[in-house]
Amino acid sequence: MCGRAAYSASALSAAATAFFHGKFLKKEEQNETFPAGKSVQSKEATTVDNPQGIPSIIPCEIRDRPNIGPGNEFRVFRRSSNRTNDLECTPMIWGLIPNTGTQNSPHALPIDPNFSASPHYIMFNARSETIYVKKSFSSLIRNGQTCVVALDGYYEWTKSQSFHDKRKQPYFVCRKDKQQPLILAGLWACVKTGRRDETITTFTILTMDAHPKYAWVHPRQPVLLHDVSIAREWLMRPSLELVENFRSSTIESTQQIFWDESLSVYPVNKQINDGKYQGGDCTTEVKLQKNHSIKSFFSPERSKRKKIEKESIVAGDSLPRVAPEIPSKIRDLKMNKSSTPLKAIPSKHSLTHNTQPDDVSHHTIRGKGISWACPRCTYVHTGPDKFDFLACEVCGSERVIAEDPSTSLKDDADSGRKRKAAQ
Repeated sequence: MCGRAAYSASALSAAATAFFHGKFLKKEEQNETFPAGKSVQSKEATTVDNPQGIPSIIPCEIRDRPNIGPGNEFRVFRRSSNRTNDLECTPMIWGLIPNTGTQNSPHALPIDPNFSASPHYIMFNARSETIYVKKSFSSLIRNGQTCVVALDGYYEWTKSQSFHDKRKQPYFVCRKDKQQPLILAGLWACVKTGRRDETITTFTILTMDAHPKYAWVHPRQPVLLHDVSIAREWLMRPSLELVENFRSSTIESTQQIFWDESLSVYPVNKQINDGKYQGGDCTTEVKLQKNHSIKSFFSPERSKRKKIEKESIVAGDSLPRVAPEIPSKIRDLKMNKSSTPLKAIPSKHSLTHNTQPDDVSHHTIRGKGISWACPRCTYVHTGPDKFDFLACEVCGSERVIAEDPSTSLKDDADSGRKRKAAQ
């Protein structure tokens, strides 16, 4: 599956140079071929095999599109229209339209105000397994309407591993040597739009089952042509046998090396999920946040920590061995014999007989020790020393001592009887 790609003029230039020399050149060799500041304006279609030299196929109007999808115009390599052994690079729209338009329903061009990319999303990919079976594609191959597309790379999406951001995670597939483009196999068609003699040229990208090394990204992938000679053969002499070789990763040792060593897959910014985003960081690798697995909650260290905390609370220890360090501000709130309390705290007897908290979990007696729970974070303060704290040692919340609700209800009943007697 290939529905979004990174497209640039440098990828086109590198592909044109590779077709001329019969191989992909390194960066230093490309610089020698195209001196800095030298460029040649191209026409509607530019020939690659120029005996006078290597023409630059980068017109001024081409701009880099790091996040481009179907419905947009690309420069695509195909066999020259004069049926020679030359190649040409001509503009086409991604998303095959094999049928002719009508006057009532004409095909729109990108320059039209009412242009929509929706029709081009129907056939932007073609399964290589069925191109010789389906009529829409088999007629194109018989007529020699094959093409190749040069890209910086393409995007695939997987389910997000983040608990906070559920948007799908995009990955970028490219060559490890980013100076070399990916060459993708495709088919093209040219039909009438339905308005006089106007025509529209479109193309589709062939797909196949994903290589086992990259199947975790997506079960399908575009047909990648690892060698320039194979790409030229697809353009000049397409055949069923050649298509079957595309789908086999073990036909040649060089092809196996390409799959194993030449490609790179890494996560990129989720902003490219928006097709309009064209930032310079579209193809920049990002680091994914690692989520803790469920096994971490049952690790020996975590279980041992819980066991020590439980033993400390039951035994009434004043300071559990795993308790966090008490902040200085909270530690100063602890009542000492020489300090004056900020708020009157009832004694054990007065707490039992005169007052009763509104929540039983706030003040309880566990065995020999006395404890109280913070109403905010529910941390239990155990032991005689911690029972005198005026604030929680964990979150710092002030300790709340509620009045006895039974006493207040009794007082309200007495006052009511007195009012009735006075009346």
